[in-house]
Amino acid sequence: MTILCANDECTGCLACVSVGCDFLSAAYNMEGFLQPFVHEGCTQCGRCSKVCPNVSLEKTSNNYHPQYYACSAKDEQILMRSTSGGIFSVLAMQILKKDGVVYGAAFNDRMELKHIAVDKEDMLPQLCGAKYLQSDINGCYGQIRTYLNGGCPILFCGLPCQVEGLSHFLGRNYPGLLTVDLLCKGAPSPGVFFAFVAQLERKYGEKIANITFRDKSAGWGKAVMGVFFKNRDFIKAPLTMTTFGSAFSTNLIIRRSCYHCKYRGLNRTGDISLGDFWGINASSKLYKQRSKGVSFLSVNTAKGSEYFSEILPFINHESQDASNISAAVKKNSALRPGSYSNSMRTSFFKLFHFNPQMALT
Repeated sequence: MTILCANDECTGCLACVSVGCDFLSAAYNMEGFLQPFVHEGCTQCGRCSKVCPNVSLEKTSNNYHPQYYACSAKDEQILMRSTSGGIFSVLAMQILKKDGVVYGAAFNDRMELKHIAVDKEDMLPQLCGAKYLQSDINGCYGQIRTYLNGGCPILFCGLPCQVEGLSHFLGRNYPGLLTVDLLCKGAPSPGVFFAFVAQLERKYGEKIANITFRDKSAGWGKAVMGVFFKNRDFIKAPLTMTTFGSAFSTNLIIRRSCYHCKYRGLNRTGDISLGDFWGINASSKLYKQRSKGVSFLSVNTAKGSEYFSEILPFINHESQDASNISAAVKKNSALRPGSYSNSMRTSFFKLFHFNPQMALT
């Protein structure tokens, strides 16, 4: 088998696999990342290349001048179940009120992160909260196109590369589609995460039911990981003190393309962008919310502006000027273009391929 993109270019958006070609499939590579593979017999029809954001010559364009805000949900329950300011939930609820469908990432019972469809409000909590992994999105793009062609409103929330993948797959701008890209510093290996889960289950002798990467038990600014077992009490620890969190925070285990990600910066792929508003100014009226979470929100398109106006009654918000945006950019690497690396990455994944548990010690 050969791969469509080189490892250092492929983002794992899986737009290519979503075209439904019999000679193209997704599988985990040696580093534990989902990768598209082209199988023997490929006729080189070009369907996969046409939708690949790294190969296609077709580029998305947007002339809208972005508007930036600090935001938090007024509903305390929504705010506290969210990692940041709860804005995703508020947007999602508006889509559901229109009999629409919301797509986001959720863990299944095998602790695999998958993009799923939600059409009821009581299902939303499973999509909430930061999940420091790239979800398996295979199959979602085709479902979304079917819904949109049937007139069903859709909210798609994902990493900026996934939003771009969906855009290229669809090939046109559907009025009923709202895309939300998340501020991302890099996607760590799902394979490493699976090894981390196995490590904990062996240590405690119990299956894991859920993992939260950043809860608010110690405040919004504290990154605390919670591990919830099926038949015993949960455990919590600072994220960077765990083997997975330490490797992630030092950029050791992120995808190769993330080191030179073209989606970092203020030029976003979604109609709306969401993330943490680190560095919020002390003079802001939302500064007192920092113990519960404040979202950075960027309205990137006219469509995004329409949806944002719909949720204004349900959120606290404050428009941000250039100086406040500079502070947000300084504090959040996802808003800064550029590249970075970790010199230990190659040696880590060589050991990981040989012995995953040893690599995580």
